[in-house]
Amino acid sequence: MLKAILVDDELPALEELEYQLEKYKTVTIAAKIQDSRTVLERVEEIRPDLIFLDIDMPGTNGLELALKIQDLCYGIIIVFVTAYSEYALQAFQAYPLDYILKPVDEKRLRKTMEQILRQKERPLVAEEAYHTVIRCFNHFETFSDNTQKIPIKFSTRYAKELFAYLICHFETDVTRNELMHNIFDGKTDKKTINLLHVTIYRLRRSIEEAQISWDTIQISGNYRLKAADGVCDYIDFCKFIKRNPYIDASNIQQANAMANLYSGAYLQSEDYIWAEEIRTEMELKYESLILKMVEFYYGTGEFDLIERLLITLIHYNPLSEAGNRSLLEFYMRQENREKFEIQYRIYEKILKSDLQIRPERKFVIFHQIATR
Repeated sequence: MLKAILVDDELPALEELEYQLEKYKTVTIAAKIQDSRTVLERVEEIRPDLIFLDIDMPGTNGLELALKIQDLCYGIIIVFVTAYSEYALQAFQAYPLDYILKPVDEKRLRKTMEQILRQKERPLVAEEAYHTVIRCFNHFETFSDNTQKIPIKFSTRYAKELFAYLICHFETDVTRNELMHNIFDGKTDKKTINLLHVTIYRLRRSIEEAQISWDTIQISGNYRLKAADGVCDYIDFCKFIKRNPYIDASNIQQANAMANLYSGAYLQSEDYIWAEEIRTEMELKYESLILKMVEFYYGTGEFDLIERLLITLIHYNPLSEAGNRSLLEFYMRQENREKFEIQYRIYEKILKSDLQIRPERKFVIFHQIATR
């Protein structure tokens, strides 16, 4: 049985909707509310499965109220009700939300209820078989099932970019003005603000529909995103770097795991302007991590690992001066002239074509000796 709350400032509209819903034996009306100021309190008290919400109530923005309801009651289904068909078409059909028009049309309500019942009757996936993966390095991808690699489809490009932005600023309150500036081209008109609300709403719904738990990914009303450990490569990487200024025997295993998360530049496949600075920052942090790991492995004498790490660093960033210098120095210390010569020629070509400079003098001298 689904518990439902009906919210409308007009009593006749409430009674009409109640009459129509009485035909559905799987729904029980837990409350009818006319005062929007009491909605959140009643939602927290009743914990309904379903709420019919008038979007045009005086003194409140229905979309903002819907986001607050989602905060209180994860997984709740919200059906918007409006008397203005033009408003509904503009605000909803462009962004696929559930809505019905006043007066309530029996066929439209039946279609909406059928969708709701199908969603609620969908069998749950076993928790241990379901794992969320968010990848920010290289391609930006979100998977609802780590085993089958099922990607989550975002309803709009705004939803995808907004999700990426909130991930980038994880565990930080992001202001609405910041989102309007970076995601919505600086527009602050009412229509664009409503678009922001709709985008947040649809993003949350996409996460819910993928059966991702609130404990795994959470987007709160103040635009703050939290993710559990092991969910997002970027978040895990940033947390590790912040908590581990040094690499030693106590954290080298985890350092390897973090290095393996880096599979390419941050959001490499996306052209978000705001991501460019973060992309450079991540390249430098990855480089720093690799060099610290190399220093550790020099101490343990694990030279194969040193070579592998430096080659991988240069693969992702061919222009890394520190990476190229470290690999050349490694081959010099190992007196491996053949590999030094191969890497030297690659590095020399890059410096000449991109920077119009030559390698460091000590490398030039070793190259001359190696080729005699």
